[in-house]
Amino acid sequence: MSTLKLQIVQDSDEKNATFIFENEDHTLGNPLRYVLSKHPDVSFVGYSVPHPYEEKMHLRIQTKSKPARDVLKEATNTLEEMMTTLKGKMEDALREAEIS
Repeated sequence: MSTLKLQIVQDSDEKNATFIFENEDHTLGNPLRYVLSKHPDVSFVGYSVPHPYEEKMHLRIQTKSKPARDVLKEATNTLEEMMTTLKGKMEDALREAEIS
C-alpha cells in the first residue's frame, strides 16, 4: 500500500478548499464525490482528473459551516466503512458460491 500524497489549496476561508490527490484518479474520485454529495454540510462537491497522463485528481469541496478538511475526513471514514462492508459481503457471497 502506498502513502497518499495530498496537497490542499485553501481559499479565503476554511469552508472552501481544493484537495489535489497524487497518483489517484476516478477510482477514488467518483466514490468520494458520491459520499460527499450525501453529506448534509456540503453545498458543492466536484472532482476532475485534469489529464489522463497527469496522475492527479482534484477534489473541490464547499461547505455550509464545517471546515472542508473536517468534512473530507468524515467522508473518507464513511467510504472506508462502506468498503469494509462491501468486502465482507463479497467474501460471504464467494463462500456461499463455493458451497453451492
